[in-house]
Amino acid sequence: MNVDPGHVELSSAALTTLVRLAARTITVAVVPSAWPTGDDATPGDDFQRPGASFVTLRLGTQLRGCIGSLSACRPLLDDVLRNARAAALDDPRFEPLAAPELEHTSVEIAVLSTTERLAFADETDLMQQLRPGLDGVILAYAGQRATYLPSVWAQLPQPHRFVEQLRHKAGIPVHIPTVDLHVERYTVSHSPRLHIGTLAPLR
Repeated sequence: MNVDPGHVELSSAALTTLVRLAARTITVAVVPSAWPTGDDATPGDDFQRPGASFVTLRLGTQLRGCIGSLSACRPLLDDVLRNARAAALDDPRFEPLAAPELEHTSVEIAVLSTTERLAFADETDLMQQLRPGLDGVILAYAGQRATYLPSVWAQLPQPHRFVEQLRHKAGIPVHIPTVDLHVERYTVSHSPRLHIGTLAPLR
């Protein structure tokens, strides 16, 4: 795998800070008066390096929003906070998050590694290269593209089914041969899952 100079490994403490900042951004986006002014944390230098992230919201155990980036084209902190706000307000699958939901909503950050393009001879070869539970996968063909985070393996543990459903998500017709697909994989660093209702202002 080629090393991306913008990619940085984050400590568990840094990931915890990042998810708290995301939760605060969501709170202010939903209830602008909910946070004291001037109550800002000082982000570390690692957060200013390019990074790609996904922000996932859950209301109880149900998905409530998920927005992310696949390429590191802006500072990691900016990417996370933009995706956090978008997950709360702009995920087209859901209505914007409402204030009464905040107490029961959790947020989790996944910071993506550099992507690795997979070369494979046929469908069987591709399935053998995929690492269930570890790989996030990007599937693309003729401008159509979609990804599944590694967490999706919990619902689709078999590589063939995982790729089949990802192909469907991307809108790639079933008659397109697997060998014609552009496939990349990546790993993620997960923050703790934080319940927004328990968050206190960062100081």
